[in-house]
Amino acid sequence: VELLDSRCPFSMFTTESGGLILCSGEGREEKKVFAAFREQFGAGPNNLPLEDAKILFKVTVEDGSKVKPIFFAGVPQDRKLQELLDLFNTKYGSQGAFLLKAGYGISPSKMIGSVFMKYGLELTFHAKVDMTRIAYAA
Repeated sequence: VELLDSRCPFSMFTTESGGLILCSGEGREEKKVFAAFREQFGAGPNNLPLEDAKILFKVTVEDGSKVKPIFFAGVPQDRKLQELLDLFNTKYGSQGAFLLKAGYGISPSKMIGSVFMKYGLELTFHAKVDMTRIAYAA
């Protein structure tokens, strides 16, 4: 299902399983994507109630290619990171992980709100990971 905002025809978000929102970053200005997302899915007096609000992450995909695909993924704040991980694993047909620059994994059992507060809005999904060698960050 595509959701287009008539006030911002530039933006295009798709609704994925579990109420996750996805937008390809290809050819899109980051600032405009965040503004359109905030307008359509953000909490506030004119938008969704706080408990229904989503957090938007900028996800860079490390899949072995020279050009790293970028996606913007909106996730309800009260969900686990596992839901976002499942979406990317399905999309890339792999068993990947969200890894920090130091090489540690972000535990999929963490809540989205906690992930955002601790690590910020930029995540890196590694599509090809030896799951037996991952050490998770505290």
